[in-house]
Amino acid sequence: ANLTNCDFSQAKLSDCDFQGANLDHSSFYSTTINNCNFAFSRMLYAFLKQVIISKSRFGGVNARGSDLSFSKMTEVDMKGAILKYADFNSCTLTDVNMTNSNLIGADLKDAQCAGVQWEEVNLEGSDLTYANFEGANFKNAFLLEANLHGTNFTKANLSDAYLVDSNLAKAITKDANLENTILA
Repeated sequence: ANLTNCDFSQAKLSDCDFQGANLDHSSFYSTTINNCNFAFSRMLYAFLKQVIISKSRFGGVNARGSDLSFSKMTEVDMKGAILKYADFNSCTLTDVNMTNSNLIGADLKDAQCAGVQWEEVNLEGSDLTYANFEGANFKNAFLLEANLHGTNFTKANLSDAYLVDSNLAKAITKDANLENTILA
């Protein structure tokens, strides 16, 4: 389905199937999304600010440049998603799986992502300033040149992660698993 430039602002979407849909440049501002399927949909530069998403599938979605700032996601599958240059500033992610996702250049400043799965994610050049990743899994993650200033990695799994040329000033790594982590 071609739903380019559609306005779903402040809608309440439950049990909807948008799998493979083209939602480029669409607005989901302040929308509530529950138990919906957006797998492999195109959401380039979509506006999802303040969206609330629960129990939904976004695996393989292409949401390059989308604005998800101040969003709240609970039990969301985003495995293999393309989220290059996406804005996740001040978002809250709970029980979200971002495994194998591409977040090159993404903004996650002040994001609350405790316990989130980030295994084999690409966060090259991303800004994670003062984000909370307590207990998160970053095994084999790629964080080349990422800004990790003040980022909380307490009890996080950073084993085999690649953090070369990242800004680690004031980053908190208390009780983090740093086995085979590449820092320089």
